[in-house]
Amino acid sequence: MIEKSTYPKSVFIKLFDNKRTFFYEIIKEGTYPLAEQLYYTKNLKHSIPHNYIVKTQYGKAMHTVKCSIEYMEKRPLYKICFGDNFAREEFNKTKEIGKNQNRNQSNRKNKGKISGPLLFGLKLLSVERVRKTMSLDLKIRPFDELGNSQKRRKILGLSQHVLDIVEKEKGNTFHPDDQIKLKQIKFETYDDIYEINFGKLGVVINYDRRKHLSQKTFFYEIIKEGTYPLVEQLYYTKNLKHPIPHNYIVKTQYGKAMHTVKCSIEYMEKRLLYKICFGDNFAREKFNKTKEIGKNQNRNQSNRKNKGKISGPLLFGLKLLSVERVRKTMSLDLKIRPFDELGNSQKRRKILGLSQRVLDIVEKEKGNTVNSLYSHTFGTVHIW
Repeated sequence: MIEKSTYPKSVFIKLFDNKRTFFYEIIKEGTYPLAEQLYYTKNLKHSIPHNYIVKTQYGKAMHTVKCSIEYMEKRPLYKICFGDNFAREEFNKTKEIGKNQNRNQSNRKNKGKISGPLLFGLKLLSVERVRKTMSLDLKIRPFDELGNSQKRRKILGLSQHVLDIVEKEKGNTFHPDDQIKLKQIKFETYDDIYEINFGKLGVVINYDRRKHLSQKTFFYEIIKEGTYPLVEQLYYTKNLKHPIPHNYIVKTQYGKAMHTVKCSIEYMEKRLLYKICFGDNFAREKFNKTKEIGKNQNRNQSNRKNKGKISGPLLFGLKLLSVERVRKTMSLDLKIRPFDELGNSQKRRKILGLSQRVLDIVEKEKGNTVNSLYSHTFGTVHIW
């Protein structure tokens, strides 16, 4: 049969021979499932699409039906609508559409049987070509949700497609003596980089996992920087890298979707109480009372679909050295007590600490005001 088509520019297609003529209006061209799920027409001539809708006219009386195919439980379900406003329906769930399997019911007097692939427009090569450029899966899943073998298959498929295009088109631009060869392709998706090398050993994939900037970037709003308790009461993050403050509140934004959480830490009964607030107006809360914040211990709960775990120190902003420096200048106790309430050793420690800090400032700043040819020493600190 001859196909007269400009699809996808026009959704109207004519298929005819000396005896029969079919007119099609493609409402939805559909997609092909994965190879292991795909069904075919009789003799494996044509692939059967999913989520496909077509309106077909045929015969001298120009009978009109609306046909659709949808995969249900991994098998195709065929539906034919006919009559006024296509109000009447006929369903058929089977493995294939063979010749004479489906029949137009719009006119009971019509005793002729119609080929299923013709009625459903499954012999339209122009539509078939368009489908092959679309997703091979019933649903396109994000790349980072796929397994390693599926990722590899997708990357190899795309690489082979690019190689085929280069081999086909290079003769239109380069002289045959130029011996143009595609040696390498590099793809970047999410936080992954794939290098595909074409050579004597075939196709080799080099995989490089690099965090994307937006994946690794955190934005903090320090609401309350908190203070460090006494040394004997102080807790640290994993491997004793960062001291954990008391009475600390921070708002954190991270990830491509800019998830926002409000985190706080408070010492309760000389132990740590971590709190994460998320959701609308931070109405939802999660508490955790533990000794330390280890990697992957706390997880963002604002989006259940986000399966990545966030490092606790990053989520709570405990790696911020600028805030850490400010805290160290503040009280080493949970509560600043009056000087005359301290013991002699505590008074001595406070006086020595303040004196050393003043000495450090003078040594640092004296060069800005005093000529270096003169020798100056700092003598006494008076405390009133």
